[in-house]
Amino acid sequence: MRAWDNRQNVRRWTYDVLTRPTHAYLKHAADPEVLQQRIVYGESLGVSADVTNHLGQVYRVYDSAGVLTTTTASSPPTSSPTPTATVRPSPSTPSAW
Repeated sequence: MRAWDNRQNVRRWTYDVLTRPTHAYLKHAADPEVLQQRIVYGESLGVSADVTNHLGQVYRVYDSAGVLTTTTASSPPTSSPTPTATVRPSPSTPSAW
């Protein structure tokens, strides 16, 4: 999907086969397109996704604030994943997700 505004910003999103958002991009005027956010779902973990209760859940989010990873290894299957770690990138270096 693609959207644009009167500030010459063009936003683009990509989705997985289950129509969940996976990537968000931003392009301003003549600047190159930049990846703003990437979402990784539990199914990409393979067999361990069932053990850690990540099936159908967000496992990791990459964005301009850093990386947020959720774990549920000790949680019962009915609970939601809980955030465990946020890694913030250095302000002087651009994110390279």
